[in-house]
Amino acid sequence: MAKEGFMNYDLTFGSRIKCSENEKRHSLILLKEILEQARKARSAGFLVLDHDSGSINDNFLRDSIKLIGKGYDYSVVERILDIRIAVRNAEGVHLLEMAMVKEGILSILRADPVSLTDEILCSFLGPQINEEHKKRLDDDFTRHLIKLANSERSARTECGFWVLSASDNEISFMLKAFDWENLGVLMKMETDAVQYRIYSNISKEAGKLFKERLSLLKDPDAKTIDEAENRFREITSKISNGKLRRADAV
Repeated sequence: MAKEGFMNYDLTFGSRIKCSENEKRHSLILLKEILEQARKARSAGFLVLDHDSGSINDNFLRDSIKLIGKGYDYSVVERILDIRIAVRNAEGVHLLEMAMVKEGILSILRADPVSLTDEILCSFLGPQINEEHKKRLDDDFTRHLIKLANSERSARTECGFWVLSASDNEISFMLKAFDWENLGVLMKMETDAVQYRIYSNISKEAGKLFKERLSLLKDPDAKTIDEAENRFREITSKISNGKLRRADAV
């Protein structure tokens, strides 16, 4: 049974958004703008979106962002966007981009990870453009790793010095036992060299997600730092004493 409302992603919708690969490729500009709004929302909250909406180039995205600033419920925003899209009766790339805006706005309201918002929006662009976009992201991440790898070997904290001197096996045990939130708190303060040791011991996909988390993480307060450091000392002490087994770390 079709969902009540205007936007049903069926075969009819697929034919209505049909456009050229170049038009889809140009829609990556809009995708980038939506993702920028998603990052702002995750790092600074919804209110900043409304405040900064004047700088958004796309009119439909700008008007849609203002709905978030007004504090409407998710279902209300979804309904308003459905109506706005329906009355425009658009086809081709115009309908495609309005659908991308709608799904981007709803993803922001759900507080999805930015990487998930990206995945959702890329689904509208088809496999070829999706592949080009992912390759560009992979290339950007690779360049980021190269920059970290070529940085001066130094550290700022106890955690950082341990990471630089530990073996890959010890870092692997630490990563399995240490939660990502506390790790992010400590890595937020660390040098490129220390961060590189972390990235080089996790998969590329996990690395991209961790990089996103770091970019959105606010500067931690003293209490949060102390708690993270105490947890880190507890784990590394067990590793040094051979008390942390692989089964404990998982």
